[in-house]
Amino acid sequence: TATQEVKYAEGKIFLNTTMSYVMEGVGGFNEEETVCAYIEEVDGILYCYIKMNGEWQATNLINIGFHNLDELAPFANDYLDYSYFTKTDFGFKLDEENAQSYIDQVFAEAGIGDMLGGGDLDMSMYAEYYVNQGALSGLLLKAKMNMNASESGVSIKMNGDITAKATCKDYGTTTVEKPF
Repeated sequence: TATQEVKYAEGKIFLNTTMSYVMEGVGGFNEEETVCAYIEEVDGILYCYIKMNGEWQATNLINIGFHNLDELAPFANDYLDYSYFTKTDFGFKLDEENAQSYIDQVFAEAGIGDMLGGGDLDMSMYAEYYVNQGALSGLLLKAKMNMNASESGVSIKMNGDITAKATCKDYGTTTVEKPF
């Protein structure tokens, strides 16, 4: 389970993510991890900080799971192909067929099939984006994943169901202050 708070304002981003992990069975565990990050752009230079062990430290964006700032604001630069989406009375959606086309394209470009050592990965997804007064107000994403892979005599089988819900609010009123 992941809970994430993201605030964007004036060239600054604050992230607060809590991840809960539960693994049942022999050797099972139940853990929770919280990661805070602060990113700001000053005179065209991107600075990234992460809170570890109660202290803020400078880091690279890749260390918090992102390659560039665009990944944190996917609709800001219009690089998503709108043809994948369908307009609805609540906003727009990414239906399963279009999601599958996108997933297949991304997996092929990344060579993910080759990395499975002759195994296979099947993933399906559906997403609804809710728009209120011209602004994105929420998201519901459902995905399923089944993977079978083997390498050097070791086989792995994994199945997963993902449900993600997001709420977007406080457009134009959010402030981000440097937390340290």
